[in-house]
Order: sequence, then C-alpha cells, then structure tokens
Amino acid sequence: SEIAFDDGSDGPPTLLKVDGKIGIDGAGYPEGQFTVTYRDEQKLLTLLSRFDAITPEDRDQVAGMLQAYRAGKTEATVSFAMRQGELFLNGMVPLTDLPKIQ
Repeated sequence: SEIAFDDGSDGPPTLLKVDGKIGIDGAGYPEGQFTVTYRDEQKLLTLLSRFDAITPEDRDQVAGMLQAYRAGKTEATVSFAMRQGELFLNGMVPLTDLPKIQ
C-alpha cells in the first residue's frame, strides 16, 4: 500500500510505501516481514509513536537509525519483522511488544 501521512508539522506530507506479508502466529500475535519506504523520518517517527511502536525513550535511537538510512537521499527503505510477539527493525533491533490479535 502507499499513503501520504501528515503530522501537522512544517513541510509536505511524507510518502509511506508498505510492502510485505503478515499473518497471525499460533499464539495469536502478528507475524511476518514488511518494508516501509519513507521520505521524512520525523513524520514516520510521529506515526510510529502514535501507534506505540516505539517508546519515548527509544525515539532518539530510532531517529538516528532512520536518518542514517536516508543519508541525504530523497527516500529510504527499512525492513521490519514481527515474530514471537515483538516488532523488530531490520529483524534485529526490538522496537516494541505487539498485542495479540483477537
């Protein structure tokens, strides 16, 4: 899917492209892998924060990683994995626990 997201801050909305496959594991948690392509890491951080995908304490670390991925380019793509009830950035960096799907 592809959406434009605006958090109300200065600048145009950011483009977010999401591609991947997700399902539900045997314990009832979301499971799968997907990539997100973004143009503005600050707006992506706002979106991740609104859905509690990152904690306020982790925001600066995740911001630094997202800035490094984009590194002066117009857009960047990062991968996420959901397994065993957790969301991971690039399959390694834990971001948050995931809720069970009911």
